Amino acid sequence: MLKFFVRLYARVFLGLIGSFYLPHYGVSVLIVKRIFPRFAWAQTFGDTILVREDLARFSSSGPRTFCETFAHELVHVEQYRRLGTIRFFLFYLLSSLRAFLSGRDYYMENELEREAYQLQSKYCEEHVKKHLEEVISEIEVVMMSSNGGKRS
Repeated sequence: MLKFFVRLYARVFLGLIGSFYLPHYGVSVLIVKRIFPRFAWAQTFGDTILVREDLARFSSSGPRTFCETFAHELVHVEQYRRLGTIRFFLFYLLSSLRAFLSGRDYYMENELEREAYQLQSKYCEEHVKKHLEEVISEIEVVMMSSNGGKRS
C-alpha cells in the first residue's frame, strides 16, 4: 500500500523520471525532478528511495558523495524495517518536534537522522560500494531513457 502512495506522490508532485529495483538491497529507487524539503538529495519511504535528478546525474562523477547519500537512505530503510512504517513516522515526527521545541535544528537533531549520519560511511564501505557500479548503471539507463536515449 505504501509503495502505491509513494509512486503516486512521486508521479504527481515530484516529477517522476523513472525507476528500478535493486534486489540485493530489497529496495525500489525512483528518480524524481524535485524532493521536499528542497535541501534533500534523497528521501526514503519504507523500502522505496527517492533520488533527486541532480544527484542521479552526479552519481558517476561524484561516486563518494552518491555512495554516502545512498548509504544514508539505506540506513533509513533499515529503520523502517526495524520500527515499521507507522512507528517510524511517529518517531520521526516526535523527534523533530522535540528538537524544534527545544530550539535545536529539527532535522540534524532528529534521532533517526543522527543515526543515519553516524552509520552512512560504514554502510557506504560495507554495503553500497559492492554494488555501486550496478546502481550507477541502473541510474544511467533511467536517465538515458528519459532523455530519449541521449546521455545526460
